[in-house]
Amino acid sequence: MEIGLTKKPGSFTESPPECWKIYQLISNEIVSNNRTVTKDDQFVGITEHDLSLDRKVVVLVNYSPVDRNISLSIKKGWIVEKTLHGNKPEKKLLILQANDACVLQLSRE
Repeated sequence: MEIGLTKKPGSFTESPPECWKIYQLISNEIVSNNRTVTKDDQFVGITEHDLSLDRKVVVLVNYSPVDRNISLSIKKGWIVEKTLHGNKPEKKLLILQANDACVLQLSRE
């Protein structure tokens, strides 16, 4: 599928084929069981980096040339301790600037 997408014009635009949904379906259970923070936007990447058992850094990257309003889900028992870069989430809503990132530090409650 990936090779086919690289050869098809328009595959990586604002209205690409919705192939990402296949990956979302396959990874849903793994992500929901193993991630502390999840998001609802296909144009945003997310990584988690453990600092200790009770603290971690979460990096969200907007791969889009437009601002994105991201709905975050944070696993029960965790809170955003501080924002190291970018906008601070407000009630689990994050405005992520175009082609930018947000770096959050989380801690256990």
